[in-house]
Amino acid sequence: NLIKVSVAQPIGGSISTSPQKIKIKILADGNEVKLNLDKTHSTSTVCAYRTDTGFEVGQKLKLTAEATRLPSVEAETYIPEKLPKVWTDDNLNTLIYNFNIQLFIEEPYAQGKWFGVQVLKRKRYEFTGLVPENIRKQYEKQTGIEEFDEICEKETITDNNGLVSVRSNMIVGLNGGDMMITEGMKRDEKTTCLQIPVKITGKTLVASSSHENYKIYEYHEYKTRLYRLTKESYSYLKSRYIAENSSTLIDLGFSPVNYSYTNITGGLGIFAGTATYDSEWTAYNDY
Repeated sequence: NLIKVSVAQPIGGSISTSPQKIKIKILADGNEVKLNLDKTHSTSTVCAYRTDTGFEVGQKLKLTAEATRLPSVEAETYIPEKLPKVWTDDNLNTLIYNFNIQLFIEEPYAQGKWFGVQVLKRKRYEFTGLVPENIRKQYEKQTGIEEFDEICEKETITDNNGLVSVRSNMIVGLNGGDMMITEGMKRDEKTTCLQIPVKITGKTLVASSSHENYKIYEYHEYKTRLYRLTKESYSYLKSRYIAENSSTLIDLGFSPVNYSYTNITGGLGIFAGTATYDSEWTAYNDY
């Protein structure tokens, strides 16, 4: 488990306290957890720690932090249930050209049980014919770089009668990419289904590579990252979504601000847990 500590700087001011001077303590069900400095992930602005042991499902965690010239803060959360068996499928609606990556979770659907999903992609190249080595290496340098894919905010769907409607998805930015927040839907008595609408790129010929002796094709591989959200993490992400999609501001007399959920006593921020799952990389070259 990796824990990172940083200090937010106020607008127009500065704080002399460095992250290394902040004393943090974590209790798991009342027992203090040993924290070891992780120099690999620490920088001048971030101090990283690792725990000797992992946490168990259902454990209650309490975080306290204090430093000179800063108020002490504390927060509580819990370790969420692990994700059970998860598998993927895809569904292309040929009538309206929507592509849904489908995730199936082997647990009954229940309202109030929230998930977050992100989609990652990476470029791949396919070579046919006698491609010169220098050109091959040029394209291979661009291979495998991971980036987040865009998730459709508005999704066109059709029902069993062929009626078309538009559904808005809860999309927030997290760690540099889109995250879709959803309860999913009931597939059967034992399975929950999540549908993630994305704009898939199929295999295409690289225009500049057209040559009588060889051809180079570009395509993408995709991977889904699933999060089980706790009450705190869902409340925080929902407040982010409302703030990012609302033109209503709160006037405190000095400057308008947007509200964001926090579970930190004595400060601002979020202390929450998630359980995660990463699918295998898949290419959808037929679409």
